[in-house]
Amino acid sequence: MDLFEKIKLILETQGYIPYDISSVNHLAAAAFLTASNALIIHLTSLNQDPNDHKPILPENAFTIDAKFSPDDSWISLPVDYTGKELSSLYRLSTTSTDQLPPLEQISSSEGRHIWLDWSPDGKDIAWAISQDKINKIMILSNQPNSEEKLVWEGTVIPWFGCGRWGPNLIKFTTVLPGKNEFSEIVINPNTGEIVQTIPIASSYTFNSYWHPTKSIFPFLSRDDNKLKLFNLETSETVALPIPEGEIETVCWSKDGAKLYFGVTKDGRDQIYTIDLDSMELEPLPLPKGLNKLFKVQSWKDKEILYFIHSDATTRMNLWKFDLEIQKYQQLTQKRSPEAGTSEFPLVNSISEYWKSTDGLDIHGFVLIPSTPPPEGGYPAVVYVHGGPMGQSVDSFVGTFQVMTQEGFIVFLPNFRGSTGYGETFQMANFREIGKADFLDITSGVEHIISKYGVNPNKVIIYGGSYGGYMTLRALTKPEIFKFTAGWAEAAISDWEYMYDYAPDEVFRQFVVSIFGSMENDESRPYLKESSPVADWEKVQVPLGVVQYANDTRTPLKPVWDFVQKLIERGDDVEFHVRPMMGHANIPKGFLVRSIARLIQFCQRVVE
Repeated sequence: MDLFEKIKLILETQGYIPYDISSVNHLAAAAFLTASNALIIHLTSLNQDPNDHKPILPENAFTIDAKFSPDDSWISLPVDYTGKELSSLYRLSTTSTDQLPPLEQISSSEGRHIWLDWSPDGKDIAWAISQDKINKIMILSNQPNSEEKLVWEGTVIPWFGCGRWGPNLIKFTTVLPGKNEFSEIVINPNTGEIVQTIPIASSYTFNSYWHPTKSIFPFLSRDDNKLKLFNLETSETVALPIPEGEIETVCWSKDGAKLYFGVTKDGRDQIYTIDLDSMELEPLPLPKGLNKLFKVQSWKDKEILYFIHSDATTRMNLWKFDLEIQKYQQLTQKRSPEAGTSEFPLVNSISEYWKSTDGLDIHGFVLIPSTPPPEGGYPAVVYVHGGPMGQSVDSFVGTFQVMTQEGFIVFLPNFRGSTGYGETFQMANFREIGKADFLDITSGVEHIISKYGVNPNKVIIYGGSYGGYMTLRALTKPEIFKFTAGWAEAAISDWEYMYDYAPDEVFRQFVVSIFGSMENDESRPYLKESSPVADWEKVQVPLGVVQYANDTRTPLKPVWDFVQKLIERGDDVEFHVRPMMGHANIPKGFLVRSIARLIQFCQRVVE
């Protein structure tokens, strides 16, 4: 099987992560690849055939979210046609018989989508967006060209995916950049009045739902990082028992008598239930690996917990857990029949632990080829995840499986600043961007060189977004570790440019959150010294760069300037610019070329 046949096989083995599941007819909306490999939102009936996916947007329209109305008749979704993540809010009917349901524009405003949610009666939609120098929450009626009612605005960030419309009130999480203080805000959607502000623990992954009938919601206490319930009517809090690990999504049973929540520890997950009468904490019997709690709903007179499951050999898909009989079942699956056979063997991930240069404990994963090492040791690819508020987990990534078949060890370090290891670890990269977190990575590389016999002269660093930044940073620091080559996608070469020319308040404040306040240029020196452009002359090895022309998160110009300096010097550089592509959209035909270029580059530089 040649390289392109392998790439075709991994694209046939698709995952399924829904944006939402409807509460009446059990419809699911999720991004799914079309026949031409464009990633477009599809509609699926879980009651009928969960693997029959119908596209509901054209291939030139992109979204990163969708929510069903309470009666299932509508989907509201932000739509972007440019890749610049400049979205307007639309709706479409779930009952349309057209091949592509007609889109009806609701909003007149546009901006970077943050979150949306429906009112319980289905008449209105709350929409949070970021625009130039301001973030907003608006209420729109479920009608075309709706009048927009502004109910909140500010420069603090209403965090992504954390807005919930409950009984008569809306709650959302805010982040105060610079100080990185998180709060839970409750507002009256009719007046915009702030009803309650609760200081909460700093967590980019915590997300909780309202009680189904009462003004009660879970939160993480800033004082002790414990999970608690807050009652708005009485202002009382109740502490709950919790296991070891980082708590993520928290939701309720339909009668409000139990809580369910996901906990991540070392890149794998467990879902627990708490009986609120007995306060007994029990884990659910789920398969080992990644198990992300999605929501709990009634289905055919039963209460079903939906979750996303994956491990290194199993693509992320939607599963359900029957809470009555305590059994799980996979719902969605599109897998090549050759995946996992002798034609295309799959390897499991191995947890690795090491100490960084300052003694901090670091965790990550490694994938080892099933073939014996060549003379001199395995070549290795070090994958740096994005974020930096992200995490490499025990999950199937087709590109990594192809790399192991091509003879590469794949190493996935979760450096400081990653989520999944607690608040202190996640905040430990403040003003240490490209410094302490880079040393976490290089100390891990030295660990796998020693443990697995990796050839130290054949180690490639690769990543996208923040991982693309770290790739450029690594190649400008050969005195710390000399990588063989680097491959950067959607990279950052100049933090000052990113701050000064940020297209909206969210990304301006993102820079503040990791470097500190920009008042009186207080943090400018940190931006300068962490920018790869400051040390571009130190690049000594081959570099591949893929940048997206319409990317508003990691802009093209400063990376273009960085690469041009290397090209003019005569360096070994591959530079690919994708027109009409942004940070979050995948147009047709992109994936095959992208994966092939990366792997062919890795093969060339270790020959």
